[in-house]
Amino acid sequence: MFDVESALKQDDYVCIYKDSSLTDYWGTKEKLEGNAMDGWPGTGGRPRLVIPTDRFVVHFHSGLSRNDKREWGFKLTAIAPVCMSSLRMLKEEFSGEGATKYMVQRALAEKKNDIKQAR
Repeated sequence: MFDVESALKQDDYVCIYKDSSLTDYWGTKEKLEGNAMDGWPGTGGRPRLVIPTDRFVVHFHSGLSRNDKREWGFKLTAIAPVCMSSLRMLKEEFSGEGATKYMVQRALAEKKNDIKQAR
């Protein structure tokens, strides 16, 4: 999901690619340009971009245009969906070992919510 304040200068753009080959992209258009309200996922009432994998590549291109006007930039928030009941259970199970919520969430996300593998 992009922040609604995201705005890029002319010739700048952001792409969300499926892998490091930078050939296939996620979303309805390859380049996100201008400002977030111009059609970026998760802004202006548009649905968030759902990426059904555990890895993707964010590519930012800065063009050659020089402009005295400062643009804000962009902010992308990526959230790995995890099973909340599994998160609570593992967090409680490993609380004595100093496991943080973030550590448990990451383990579950990396193992696609497989509790045995996340342990």
